[in-house]
Amino acid sequence: MTDIPPVDPARAARRAQWPVRVMSLEDASQSDVATHTTAAERVLMVSQLTAEAWALTGLPTPAYERSRTPIAVRPMRTMHG
Repeated sequence: MTDIPPVDPARAARRAQWPVRVMSLEDASQSDVATHTTAAERVLMVSQLTAEAWALTGLPTPAYERSRTPIAVRPMRTMHG
């Protein structure tokens, strides 16, 4: 069983200031983030999420050039069974 870390009151207070919207999954699937954000804001969101995801891995953020990004190209038919 995983231990639940103690609540950090300062962190909880910062989270309380986050701009969020609560909606049903049905409404969320119909929402278009592009209608209420700029392209720059969306790029910033992806940048922040990427940095947070790498931080969660405990590994250093990759420093290779984009042209050397490791990828795997697979035909669509292999992705769906």
